[in-house]
Amino acid sequence: MNPEKVGNLSNITVSELAGRSNVISRLKELNILDKFNDDDIKNVTSFIKKKENNGFSYEVASASLELLLKKEKKLTKSPFNLIEYDVRLKSINLDKENQCTASIKLSINEIEIEKTAVGNGPVAALDKALREALLKFYPSLNKVKLTDYKVRVVNESEATESIVRVSIESADDKEVWTTVGASSNIIEASWMALSDSMEWWLIKNIID
Repeated sequence: MNPEKVGNLSNITVSELAGRSNVISRLKELNILDKFNDDDIKNVTSFIKKKENNGFSYEVASASLELLLKKEKKLTKSPFNLIEYDVRLKSINLDKENQCTASIKLSINEIEIEKTAVGNGPVAALDKALREALLKFYPSLNKVKLTDYKVRVVNESEATESIVRVSIESADDKEVWTTVGASSNIIEASWMALSDSMEWWLIKNIID
């Protein structure tokens, strides 16, 4: 079966060992190769390798890679900009699920909006707060669902200071996509992957 017919591009690996040829292949898939000259391709390949050395992995996170490539040449406009967010543990009860509160402030079309939401963990709370902020401007976003969340410790030898990689799989009624974040702070890594997921969908379905 042709993967494009089920909403997925063929998965060309862009790893630390991959280089110029795989970046060119991805740019061709996205129909933006003509926007990149030789120096651009060299620079973006180096940038991808640097990101992967810092814990990112784009082998399956094609949505995050697409955003990275398009932003490198300013080929798209971000549908929202983060001003700040705050995540706090609301209460601790060993007999119940912990409740987290996330507050977020965004700039959307030069309008600042703040939302606060509660979830049974930091990612759930962040997801709810982000959605509530975005739905006012992009109501069709309600069809996007977070379907999988994975965490991997990249450099276990660093113990509590290890880099954590978060992969988020999302879906709407037509396709599935994956995004990635990496940081020594699991909440920050989760935010990167979560915001990429929403941004990728909005750019593809609303902005472009």
